[in-house]
Amino acid sequence: MKNFISRYRFCLQSVAVFLLVVLLAAFFLFPWARSVGTDFATTLSELKVSRSMPSEVKMSADSLAKSYAALSARIDQFSEVKVNSSGILKMLLDAARREGVVLVDLSTRDGVADDLRVEYPVSFNARGGFVPLLKFVAFLENGPFCIHVSSVKMTREDNGNLVSHVELSVLAKTGEARQ
Repeated sequence: MKNFISRYRFCLQSVAVFLLVVLLAAFFLFPWARSVGTDFATTLSELKVSRSMPSEVKMSADSLAKSYAALSARIDQFSEVKVNSSGILKMLLDAARREGVVLVDLSTRDGVADDLRVEYPVSFNARGGFVPLLKFVAFLENGPFCIHVSSVKMTREDNGNLVSHVELSVLAKTGEARQ
């Protein structure tokens, strides 16, 4: 037996290491595979439910317009914000001060109106750290006004601060906007 162990020592060690690796892989990968399988099964069941729904819902144009009018009225109750140029400037300056961002070269233009909405183009350069700039842009997107951020261009200064050029539009319904 002693000769057997000394002769096949490297083979036995290789088999032991292989079994150890397989057991460790099974210990860590099986729970992960089980959770992935559960998520996959849940997704498949949701797809089956969506396929069982009628593919074409028949709705008249009048009832669709009526539903849209009711939904639009409910949304308007939540958006009682009146939009004007000075309100936009005040909101931008307050948000910048709160987030620790310095606004440089802030400019707004007169609202561009069409039949349904008024769009106030705004552009500015902001200076600050990455996190404050990120929080500032997130506040703008989630703030009281309906804002569409069209571009954000960032460059880094030698001292580590960021300078970003932001272009956005503040949108309002034609009846809500005051010039």
